Amino acid sequence: MEEVMFFNDGDVRVTTTRLIIGPHTYAMSNITSVQTVEVPPPYGGPFFLFGLSIFFLIWALWNPVMWLFVLGSIGLCIYWGAVQKSTYVLVLTTASGEQQALRSEDSSYLLRVELAVVDAIVARG
Repeated sequence: MEEVMFFNDGDVRVTTTRLIIGPHTYAMSNITSVQTVEVPPPYGGPFFLFGLSIFFLIWALWNPVMWLFVLGSIGLCIYWGAVQKSTYVLVLTTASGEQQALRSEDSSYLLRVELAVVDAIVARG
């Protein structure tokens, strides 16, 4: 069987026989399924800052100058939480388990890689 290229973009190549991601090569015959998973951003930092702001809000009841600090830190919490982006992971299922093969913030790029891997699995039969 001749090796057919399904996807080629820099460090990522998908053919009927292998999936190459940077220095790692996966045999297509070992891949049973592929999926893209969304990993939400960690919101621990904004929540911690918000809790600290609430603590200082209690102090601000007796110190009017602290209101500026409290309002600024709450605004920073909202901004920090809003600018965080989800990360997307290409997960390969093989006989040895699941492996996170590729990570990106661009979901459309990972979707193209996922579809190429699915096409390669189908082409193998």
